[in-house]
Amino acid sequence: MNHLKKWSLALLFLSSISVQAQIVINELDIASQQVEIKNQGLSTVNITGYRLCNFPSYPSLTSSLVISGSLSVPAGGLVLVNGSGLNLSTVDGELGIYLPSGNFSDPLAIVDYIEWGSSPHARSSTAVAAGTWTTGNFIPIPLAGNTINFDGQGNTALDYYPDSPTLGSPNILASDCHASNFSQTPDGLWSDQTGANGTRTTLKWNHYSDASDGCLIEGALTDGVNNTSPFVEVLMEGNLVAGDADGFDKSPNLGHSSPFTVFNSLTYPNGNTNNMIPEAQYMWRVRCACIRDNSIPLPAKLAPSNLYLSPWSSFTFFTNLAPGSIDAESSVVAKSMNHQEFSIFPNPSNDVVYLDLTRITETILDVSVINALGEIVLRPSMQYVKSGPMSFNVSDLETGMYLIQVGTSEGELIQSLIKK
Repeated sequence: MNHLKKWSLALLFLSSISVQAQIVINELDIASQQVEIKNQGLSTVNITGYRLCNFPSYPSLTSSLVISGSLSVPAGGLVLVNGSGLNLSTVDGELGIYLPSGNFSDPLAIVDYIEWGSSPHARSSTAVAAGTWTTGNFIPIPLAGNTINFDGQGNTALDYYPDSPTLGSPNILASDCHASNFSQTPDGLWSDQTGANGTRTTLKWNHYSDASDGCLIEGALTDGVNNTSPFVEVLMEGNLVAGDADGFDKSPNLGHSSPFTVFNSLTYPNGNTNNMIPEAQYMWRVRCACIRDNSIPLPAKLAPSNLYLSPWSSFTFFTNLAPGSIDAESSVVAKSMNHQEFSIFPNPSNDVVYLDLTRITETILDVSVINALGEIVLRPSMQYVKSGPMSFNVSDLETGMYLIQVGTSEGELIQSLIKK
């Protein structure tokens, strides 16, 4: 008989733990005193007679309190009940769900629990002992118009988040590809040129949405206030970039929480990170997105109709690096625009441009005109002598900033040219 009693008690304990794992407070609207309860288990649970708790109020669940759904809650189902008898406070309080019987201080009797505004409350320690809450945790008070939402797993305050009400419907999780998760703009934009010994221009921004599959960058040359060339998705060539839900967005080839490199002075003008003009000022902004249907093949997968896109962020500015840097082995400084070893005139220009190359001592190999995309758009004829300037016509080029690159036996010399 003693063995039977022990087995009965063990089964009762396991049954209680099973119910606690199934029935959860899924959403709470403190202002309207409405409680949404979810059955996360694999079988139907009848919660008739279960008790809601906000010490010292303990209303039992009856059909008269049901707003939507049923107290016989199917697996994965929801029931929304009227909790006005709880007298919940919008600034500080607790809410527990208890089995139909058992002492309110008994951990075996409590099914689920949350508290907000502060900790502890009357039933905090009971919930902690039952494993349904964490010592000292409390949910921040939601803003007016928001409800407290459960993310589906865990027993800490971090597992609850404020959101617009979805009472009677499934919660929109922070990791869901849903329009509401992309209503804000990315922020925290900044450029960094201190890493890699100051040889690279890199960009970072806060990855504000856990649902983000990536972000788009739009950039243009600027005078410090307005753009001076058309906006193009040139910095990342318009591609979605893989992101970290808990860190910063990054390119697919960079390590965790790394910034995205848009310019590498050591490899200029070659490579996919060198489609930007050295020492030019840029303005840029970001918008992030999630892919609604990943089964759609590229390129249609990235079509706007298959994305939830955030608004664009505010603009931020940076001045790009110059080509070249101090070589760690030879301590030789690569030549850059600052050396002024050749001159351009007139600059700006709308037709004929003259280059004075007479101060260059190295052997001159070629001259190239490069646009903002890093493309060579003009390669002037090499019919010139060091005794005088060479000339070429830029009237067919679009308005904007270009680089004039002179290739020599010792490296490249670069100056900027503005086409009017």
